[in-house]
Parts: sequence; C-alpha cells; structure tokens
Amino acid sequence: MEEESEKQDFRLELAQQVLPCGQQYGSTTASAAVLPSDELCVAMQVFLYRSSDVPGVDRPKLQTRILDSVYSNGLAPYYQHICTELGWQVDQAKLSEMQSRNQKQLEELDAKFKDAEENLGETEVRDALHAKAEFYGRIGDRDAATKAYKDAEEKTASGASKADMVFSQVRLAILYQDWLCVKKLLGQAKAICEAGGDWEHKNKLKVYEGVAALHSRDFKRAAEQLLDSIATFTT
Repeated sequence: MEEESEKQDFRLELAQQVLPCGQQYGSTTASAAVLPSDELCVAMQVFLYRSSDVPGVDRPKLQTRILDSVYSNGLAPYYQHICTELGWQVDQAKLSEMQSRNQKQLEELDAKFKDAEENLGETEVRDALHAKAEFYGRIGDRDAATKAYKDAEEKTASGASKADMVFSQVRLAILYQDWLCVKKLLGQAKAICEAGGDWEHKNKLKVYEGVAALHSRDFKRAAEQLLDSIATFTT
C-alpha cells in the first residue's frame, strides 16, 4: 500500500513539473529544434489526464495547465483536435486569437521565403523552408508540417539535417499519439543515419527508439537503447 502511494505521488509530481515548457511562443529560429520540446511536455500532460489508472490526479488543474501551454504556444490545430478527443468545449475567442497570431507569423515566414527565393541563394531558400516547417510543427499543424518538411528535405543534402527534420516530425506524431506514424518515421531516420549519419544523430535515434519501445512495453529494448544513448550529454 505504501509502495503504491509512493508511485502515485511520483506520477503526480511529474504532472506538476512538466509545465511550463521551455520554448517561447512565436520563435521562428531554426535553432529552436534543439530546445526543450513543448509538444512533448503537452503530450505527457495529456497522457496523465487520460490515464484512468493514476488515482488522485487533479484533472481540472491538469486541464488548466494543458490549456495554458496550448494557448501560450499557439497550438491552434492541436487545440481543436484535443477538444474533440477529450470532449472539452472550444473557446472560440482563444482559438481565433491563436489563429490570428499564427497567421501573422506565417506571413512573416512567407515574406522571408520570397525574399530568399528572389534575392538570395539555395542555402537561404532551404533555411526559410525549414523555418516554416518548424513553425508548423510548433503550432501542431501536422498536415502543413509534413508538406513543409518534404519541401525542405528536397533542398537538403546533409544527412544530419534530414535526420533532425524526421525527429521533429516524430515529436509531432507523439503529440498526437500516432505511434504507427512514429514507427514509420523512426524507420526513415534509421535509414538516414545508416546511410551516413553522424554519431550524435545515431545517438538521438536511440533515444526516440527507446521511447517508442516504452510505449509498446518492450522494456528490455527500451532500457538497452536509453542506456546506450547516455554516451553523450547533448542527447
């Protein structure tokens, strides 16, 4: 009984610690990909909210935390999805505000892409496409992000950069709890890494594979992959 209580306290403590997340809404820098991931923070909160085997969870408080993060990071497409999934009422004013802010950011990104296409070189065009893809990912727009990453990948030669794009899509798939998509994307990432990925990206792949193994309850493989990844602190 005492052991079960300790497990419950640990889970509740995790729920309290996950938010606020690290990335500030509205950032359009390519380096944002290496910052603490808001989508994974929200995914964990939603998992705890949904979980029926974690007694004592303050779901109203947890819902407030989830929505605060969704609002502050402009996750408008995901907001509509999660409200449908969990039966929450959509706040139309909040949704409109997020959509308006997102549209403004997209217009800025489109302008940078147009400038790069008309006045700059292939590297700047690629960077502009990647920035747009990352932005779509950060607001939780899966369809737009998938297309934008494909466009960016077509202009990308570096295996490391391609792997980072796939990892970004993996995080987005985890946010939507689409584990079949996660499995498919990890297969793509593995092929990229085996074709010439560097040591750091191969190590990152082990982390994502370990997380996927945890979801499928393959704890032996999860332990092997995660422990093996400890070889670098940057992962």
